[in-house]
Amino acid sequence: MKVTFPDIGCAGIIAGTFFRDLGIDYIPALPPDNAEEGEICPDAPEDMCLPFKLFLTGLDDAWRRGADTAVMISSGGPCRLGEFCELLKAILDRRGCRYRWIILDMPSEVGIKELLRRISVLFPELKKGRGALHLIRKLHDAHHLLKEAEAFEADLRRNAGYYEDPKAVNRLISACFEELSQTGCLNRAFDIMGRYRWKSMQLNRDFSRSPVKIALTGEIFTLNDMRANRRIGDRLTELGVCFEKDITLSWWIRHTAAVSLKKILPLPPRRRKAAGSAASGSGKESLRGRIGERIAGKRYLSCEIGGYTKESVAFAASGKIRGMDGIIQIFPAGCMPEIVGHAILNRVSEKEGIPVMTLIYDELSGEAGYLTRIEAFTDMLARKRG
Repeated sequence: MKVTFPDIGCAGIIAGTFFRDLGIDYIPALPPDNAEEGEICPDAPEDMCLPFKLFLTGLDDAWRRGADTAVMISSGGPCRLGEFCELLKAILDRRGCRYRWIILDMPSEVGIKELLRRISVLFPELKKGRGALHLIRKLHDAHHLLKEAEAFEADLRRNAGYYEDPKAVNRLISACFEELSQTGCLNRAFDIMGRYRWKSMQLNRDFSRSPVKIALTGEIFTLNDMRANRRIGDRLTELGVCFEKDITLSWWIRHTAAVSLKKILPLPPRRRKAAGSAASGSGKESLRGRIGERIAGKRYLSCEIGGYTKESVAFAASGKIRGMDGIIQIFPAGCMPEIVGHAILNRVSEKEGIPVMTLIYDELSGEAGYLTRIEAFTDMLARKRG
């Protein structure tokens, strides 16, 4: 069995380390470097969003390199991600890529027993009642590694404008993720993270600077995958812009997968309160930002409309409280929840007095146009700050 996993951000890297650590052959489902510039799978439906097309292209490529089992998360609710698996299977079967599919639906949707049955296909020892504790420990380590990797990048991006050589930040992040992708041991991966944490502390910084600060929000895949967003993180860093994003993969696990588990295995009230406070982070600035996000979010969008648009709007609306100079919303063409969010953010910009720019991505858009708009937006914010 050779496993693959549709990549999003650093999830494919962490999944690869996890599977190899357990002795399972892993082949990354990475679309070719030119996939975001139009070289996608020709059978991809024209009206589907960019995340689906990149998933399809990556899985098609992984099959050609020997993968035979596809592991993929799904979700209930209004986002089309819940329909990706069936459509991917139909198209890939037609192309001769007859994967064995292991779909990890939310426990609240399929039940814990059905979810464990699907997982046992990957780990046959579970059928014999053995290895469950070992697997849980490895899953815990993989989740912790994901949080470490995302926090490492977030800290560098948040302070990018203070570094004397912003391009060194991009090189450090790229080198770290490249080394992580080559390791097959979780313990070794933590050693790598520790080493790169130390290297990040050696970068020269100048705190007398007053860089532009931007809040980056939008659809979760486009927000976290550099192929989908034309490496917007690297571009902002090169421009000396500090930025933060609200929706990450570890955030998704905490707010979607963990919440789904709680519906089946509810925590006692006291433990639930502690777990919630631990997840929310610490520090006065974090607490102030989260309180402002909750208040401002209710003012503009108080109900769920699909995806994580409610959270995106709340994060953008609290931008002034967080000390941001502007907001950039990014999402793929055809993403209905974020299209609605775009209309709401226009009102947020007017009421809160914070500039908002929206970037919509598809596989046919050139990078030069996006870069020009990003440069113009950051220049405008810099002049506004004086």
